[in-house]
Amino acid sequence: MCENIFLRRAKFRFGFLVQPFSTVHRVPSQGYTVLQTKKKLKAEYVRKTPQELIALRNQGADVDTYTQEGILAFTGDSQIEFLENLKTPVKYLFMETTFIDDLKPVASAREWGHIHLDEWAHRIDEIPAEKIVLIHLSARYSTAQVLQTLNQKIPSHLREKIHLFPRPF
Repeated sequence: MCENIFLRRAKFRFGFLVQPFSTVHRVPSQGYTVLQTKKKLKAEYVRKTPQELIALRNQGADVDTYTQEGILAFTGDSQIEFLENLKTPVKYLFMETTFIDDLKPVASAREWGHIHLDEWAHRIDEIPAEKIVLIHLSARYSTAQVLQTLNQKIPSHLREKIHLFPRPF
């Protein structure tokens, strides 16, 4: 388990925030979610003029509401259990998927702290991301092999959700 010092949030300019989440690997590990904070007028103030809003703010009225939207999450090396700790839906999930076929079975992936395609392909609709970008694929697979396997294991109506991180081979 990660020490608490690593599980702190980091705030960046322009309303972006990095939120760590716990992952499971052979060594201490964690993933990260980038959140964007957005400010909107509360519904009851939408029809007010700018001058009225300034006056209300000067009187101490809280006229704004804030929301956080998940932009992207990155798992690093992890086992599939990270999904239990990924609390915020995101637009893009950069997810480790090291093995994709029976040459390295699920048990082997788990032994080394990695994810196998067979652990999530059947539950893709449960993954809280609009797009899933696969990272850390084993070099034993060519891009053509990966695409062929994805076409076999991912239902056709969900394939547009899956993307490969650029690979040199």
